[in-house]
Amino acid sequence: HPRGHSVRRASPPAGAEDQPTTAPTASEWLKQLRPEIGKGRFRLATAVDSREVCCRHVTLPTANPDEVGQMLALQIEKWSPLPMEEVVWSYEILGTEGGNSDVLVVFGKKENLIHRATEFGDEFMPYLIDIDLMVLWRALRKNNVFQGKKHTLLLWVDLRTKTTKCMLLNGSSPLFVEHLPFD
Repeated sequence: HPRGHSVRRASPPAGAEDQPTTAPTASEWLKQLRPEIGKGRFRLATAVDSREVCCRHVTLPTANPDEVGQMLALQIEKWSPLPMEEVVWSYEILGTEGGNSDVLVVFGKKENLIHRATEFGDEFMPYLIDIDLMVLWRALRKNNVFQGKKHTLLLWVDLRTKTTKCMLLNGSSPLFVEHLPFD
C-alpha cells in the first residue's frame, strides 16, 4: 500500500455471507482507496493490451525530433490500419543513426482508448495510457538487457487470454509485434 497506508475493508451487510461475492471494479476500488491517500497525491497510469493497437516501425530521413513529428503528420494516413477519424496515434523515437530516425508509430482505436481513459471515472483520469508490452520493453531496455545483442525475441505469455505476445528486436529497437494464440 502507498506510504504505509492500510486499506480498510468494509464489513459485509447482514446476510451477505450467503451471497456470491464479486470483485470491485477499478473505479470502485480507487474510490475506496482515495480517502487513504488523499486527493492529488498520486497520478494514475494505465495500459492497453498490445492486441488492441497496431505498431509500425518506420525510418525517417531526419535526426531532428521536431522534424520527425512534422514528417509523421504528413505521411501518417498511409501507415494507419483504419481511417484516421477512427484512430488516435502516437510515436516514439527509438534511436537515430546516420541522419535517420527509427520511429515506432502506434495506432489505437479511438473508442477503445476513450473507454480506457474513462473506465476509472472522471475523478481518476490517467495521465498516461501506455501499451502493456511496451512497458515491459522499456523496463528491460532501461536495465540494458538488450545491450550487445543483435536480435532478441521478447515473449509475454498471457494465460488469461491464452496468447503469447511476441516482440522481435534488432538491438534494442522493436521490429515487429505479433500475437500467437495457444491452447
